[in-house]
Amino acid sequence: MGNNPSNYFFIGTIHAAHYTNYLDIFSAPNKRYTHYFNNLDKLAALVILTHAQKEDIIKVYGESSCYKVIPHTLSKKPHSLNLPVDPLQFISLARYDKGKRLDLLIEIFAEVLKTHPDAKLNMYGFGLEYENLQLLIDSMQLTHSIKLFPFAKNINPLLQSSSMLLLTSQSESFCLVVMEALANGCPVTSFDIRYGPSEMIVHKKNGYLVEGDDKKLYAQTLIDYLNTSDVFKQGMRSNAIALSEQTSSEVVLKKWQDLIEEIEISYKNLRQS
Repeated sequence: MGNNPSNYFFIGTIHAAHYTNYLDIFSAPNKRYTHYFNNLDKLAALVILTHAQKEDIIKVYGESSCYKVIPHTLSKKPHSLNLPVDPLQFISLARYDKGKRLDLLIEIFAEVLKTHPDAKLNMYGFGLEYENLQLLIDSMQLTHSIKLFPFAKNINPLLQSSSMLLLTSQSESFCLVVMEALANGCPVTSFDIRYGPSEMIVHKKNGYLVEGDDKKLYAQTLIDYLNTSDVFKQGMRSNAIALSEQTSSEVVLKKWQDLIEEIEISYKNLRQS
């Protein structure tokens, strides 16, 4: 095949923040993606993971017909292991990294423990912040209630037996762990950050979105959840699985197939004109 523009097309993909300061979408661009934004007219499509990020890109770089939203998906749908769920057991699956703000999560959970002293938080991950996090747990005398564990490869049984996944990241590119949790029937509580959680969490249906960085509101949200009935909690777990079908491999594959077909038709018409 010759190096002729009619014989090929370019699809760009964005899998991270397109800016450098998570607090400012107008901050310096992520250098990995500047070539995309400088050559939008040469792209058949620029695939973005979330609608929220697409809207932020439009605010900075303007409208373009090449912007397409296609989310991540799971390679394999988890099977139910029929494990008993501990209604007081919460879980965190995140790198021990400052950007995940796990110190904030520990402080939030300390507030929850004041009204629900039997609640537990198991945190799984790896990273440079392990010692600092353990020191914080020790200093707050929470070692009985909050425990740090190494990275877990098989997370399905952990999620299926936990009451809820907790997320306190300052930002994400998509947050695949939310998708994994919901597919396992585990509701999620997260700050409403850029990007990902708001695309998958339907507030009070399969989890909770907490506005801003309000620690008190986050803690109260968990307390209110713990005070709900077992029927409500089970309904939230059922909703988590049902709503996760929106990002099933079949649905996402169809989006990619439709995009390729759309581009092929467009390029065919262009060659004929």
